[in-house]
Amino acid sequence: MTSGNFLLRKMNGLTTNESSNEGGHDWKSEIGLLTENPRSLCSVVGTRPRLSKNLEQTILVQEEWKAELDNRSRMWKRQISSSGRSLLYKDPIDGSILYGHVISPVYSNRDVGHSEKFGPSAIDSRASLPCVIFFQTGAGPHDIFLHWKAHSLVTDVDTFHDGCVVLIADFTSDDRGWGWDNGEAYIQLI
Repeated sequence: MTSGNFLLRKMNGLTTNESSNEGGHDWKSEIGLLTENPRSLCSVVGTRPRLSKNLEQTILVQEEWKAELDNRSRMWKRQISSSGRSLLYKDPIDGSILYGHVISPVYSNRDVGHSEKFGPSAIDSRASLPCVIFFQTGAGPHDIFLHWKAHSLVTDVDTFHDGCVVLIADFTSDDRGWGWDNGEAYIQLI
C-alpha cells in the first residue's frame, strides 16, 4: 500500500523520466475550477484538457460543488483546501504515457489544531496520509466531477482528520480530454 506522503515526496523529487512538468503542470488550487468560465471547461484551453461534456454539465457540477463548500463552511470549524497537478507516468508493459492527476491537502496557519503549513510543497514526513485512487469514468481521467469528488475527499476532515491524497488514474492515455468528443471512437480505442 502506498501512502499519500510517499506519492507526494516522490512527485516533488521526480526526474524528467518519471514525470514531466512541461506545459505548466504546477500545483494549483482545485477550487480554482469553480471560478473558471464554464464554457472554457468544455474545450481544450492551452495545456489544460477538456474537463466536461457540455455547458449544462459544467454549470451543474460547479453549482453543486459551491453548495457543498457553503454547507461545509457552516458545519466545520476546521477547513482544509486542496491543490492538484497533472502526473505523467508510463505503462510498464507497453510504454504508453498516461495522464493522471494528483490532489493533495493544503493546510494554512489558520487551521484549528495545526500551526505549520502542510501540503504538496511542504511534506511533513511525520504524518502519514492515506492515498485513494479514483479510476476514470467512461469520459477519461479529465472530468470536473472527478476533480470535485477528489477535492471533497481530500478535504473531508470527518473521514480523514488530516486529509488524504487522491490520484485520478488514467488507463487510456488521454492527454486532452478527447473522451468527451465521440463516445464510439473513444471506446474503440480502449
